[in-house]
Amino acid sequence: MKAFRFQLDQVLKWRSSQVDVEKARLAAAVARVAELQRDAATLEAQLTTEVAAWKLGTSGAELSLWDAYYRRTRKRIADLHVLAAEAEAALSTARQSLVEADRRLKLLQNLRDTRYRRWAADWSRELEAFAAESFLSKLQLENGRARSSSG
Repeated sequence: MKAFRFQLDQVLKWRSSQVDVEKARLAAAVARVAELQRDAATLEAQLTTEVAAWKLGTSGAELSLWDAYYRRTRKRIADLHVLAAEAEAALSTARQSLVEADRRLKLLQNLRDTRYRRWAADWSRELEAFAAESFLSKLQLENGRARSSSG
């Protein structure tokens, strides 16, 4: 009997590499979301600290500068939240792509495993038949020798 060979091995390898690519994309998307959220949190913490410092006493000119700084920082925080929402949508898409790639890989792995089990069962039957045939041949040979030596 022939050795086991899965005809879709190349496809299986390709699907496996696809899963690896999707895992890398997912990791990058997670890192991007975390970075944007961290940046927004840092700016919000800076604003909170600055507000406390400005409340201690400021002049009119400083208040004008503070207002411009505050608006610019709030705008940047809002922009970061928008970018984070977009990054989370990309993260969701990357997660779904990984799930789909993993599903396709598992489908092929299951097919390979099923075919291997079928091949192994056929191999066992063939080996058993060969062993039985060999045993019967040996038994017939021994019976033939026993008859010729007694006769």
